[in-house]
Amino acid sequence: MRPRLRFLSPLAEGADRLAAAAALDEGFALHVAMPFPHAEYKKDFAEDPASLAAFQRLLGRAEPRATELDGSRDDEARSYQAVGRLVVRNSDLVIAIWDGKPDEGGGGTAGIVRFASRFGPPVWWIHTDPDSPPALVDDPLGLCSTPPRRGADADAALRRLLRETISPPRPPRHETHGLLAGLVERRVEYERTPVATYLDETRQRDRS
Repeated sequence: MRPRLRFLSPLAEGADRLAAAAALDEGFALHVAMPFPHAEYKKDFAEDPASLAAFQRLLGRAEPRATELDGSRDDEARSYQAVGRLVVRNSDLVIAIWDGKPDEGGGGTAGIVRFASRFGPPVWWIHTDPDSPPALVDDPLGLCSTPPRRGADADAALRRLLRETISPPRPPRHETHGLLAGLVERRVEYERTPVATYLDETRQRDRS
């Protein structure tokens, strides 16, 4: 059984779209997560017809059902932060093309990378400085007090991570130990969707 590989992205201008196009070319499924409903999110790119057309073109190649969050223009920073965290929570690996500089509001690349390093999956950091090799960040210390792993060590760690996360599961063992045991063994796998994870986090935030 071949694993199903999915690329999750808000399709913002720049790196988001470059990576999404590359993922589609490699046979990945593309799932789009938006901070606002589609009609509202399109306004982010409306001033540049070419950008809007590029967004719509990639969206047309994505899975039919996108995840549209109920973000508000009255609190844009938190809306972008929410969709970034949704991507992190539903990923086995985060790819960050980032200059290493902080941003304001927590909804930009810096805030999402720091969130992922603390609570999410490892981050494959592609630095915008061409003299800085890619680095695998799997600990928040990699972003503050010590440099992240680079070079051969980072490459080996990334290969190991991908092997562990996308390798197909072993086929289940079929053993019969009576009717009750047979029923227990027939477990149904439940695949969590991005929107389900988002709603769970929203409920937890509302209770806190």
